[in-house]
Amino acid sequence: MNMVTEHVKQEKILTAFGGEKNRPAVVNQLHKAGYVLLHAENNEDTISMANQYRPDLILLAGRTSGINGFSTCSRLKETKELNHIPVILIVEEQKEQKEQEDTIARAYDAGADDYLTWPVQWRCLKCKMQYHLRQHHAINDLKEQARELELARISAEVATQAKVEFFANISHELRTPMHGILSYARFGLKRIDEAPRVKLKEYFHEIEDSGTRLLNLLNDLLELAKLEAGKVEYDLREKNIVDEVETNIDELAHIAGEKDIRLTREVPDHPVPVLMDRLWIGKVLRIIVLNAINFSTSGDTVRITIRELPAKMHAKAKVEISIIDQGIGIPEEEIDQVFDKFLHNSMTRGESYGTAMALSICRQIIKDHHGGIHARRNPDGGTTFSIVLNVVCRRN
Repeated sequence: MNMVTEHVKQEKILTAFGGEKNRPAVVNQLHKAGYVLLHAENNEDTISMANQYRPDLILLAGRTSGINGFSTCSRLKETKELNHIPVILIVEEQKEQKEQEDTIARAYDAGADDYLTWPVQWRCLKCKMQYHLRQHHAINDLKEQARELELARISAEVATQAKVEFFANISHELRTPMHGILSYARFGLKRIDEAPRVKLKEYFHEIEDSGTRLLNLLNDLLELAKLEAGKVEYDLREKNIVDEVETNIDELAHIAGEKDIRLTREVPDHPVPVLMDRLWIGKVLRIIVLNAINFSTSGDTVRITIRELPAKMHAKAKVEISIIDQGIGIPEEEIDQVFDKFLHNSMTRGESYGTAMALSICRQIIKDHHGGIHARRNPDGGTTFSIVLNVVCRRN
């Protein structure tokens, strides 16, 4: 078998002419027209190449040496993966009218989309091929659109269900601290004249704790809404990201120490300038490092590294800040859900939706800084969160 591999039009035409004497002339015309040609020599070859290359159209001799086009066409049309490929069956012209009609009927009974007779008139073949190729591509386009619509429908259903679950849970989480505030306020009002001061003080502490939880949750909701609506104005200035990372590590060291968790750092000994809003980037670093601490256990180590990434081609130089923990880790199939505020995963299941919202806030802040943030599971357990930002290039 022979194969011509690269032509302008890119439509693949499989020809199965066997020993047909007119084959060279037809193949030569197809070659000149710029089609990608595949040649099959027998019935099995035709089926095999159709399966392997999925041509856009098949030209099949009705009956000649090595080829029984009628039976081969039937096999093609009975195969689910191949029956959409248009087949033009080229049959021998019969002397008698009835015999000619019977031959044409056999071609259509075999499932052929069209027929021609030998010797083939090139203009006629070209017109029929163009018609069936247009139909073939139109059908493929419709199938692709249908597939995309189905995927969009499924995605929308999943998103809707996730939003329903999110709002149901967030409503519960808003009510819980609110109930705490109201309950302890009522206890205090009822017992204000008889309860000892220590008990009233306890009520006030519970009210304060519940109020703080409620305020934090509301702040996250409002902050995320503003970020996603593009309502946040960033104060972008050239700052040394190394200083910012080290400042946050120092501020969170006591929290890690209380859980017997070590914070270690591997950072450059020279400034790495980044155009950033220091307050917002600091918020991202605190959220990610605190997240690593919260999901670690006593004796674990959380490593924070800064790695400069050289410029490639026309891309800018970048810096990658990685927060590597030894915690519970994230299943591979859930990695893409970590930053989705609507979906619970192994990190947030059983926890407050505040974790999911905080990570979603981080993603939006980094996106607004034209950077990237992603998570991956460590081979030896735990999770790595990596933040990539553009480095300010110095001009000599």
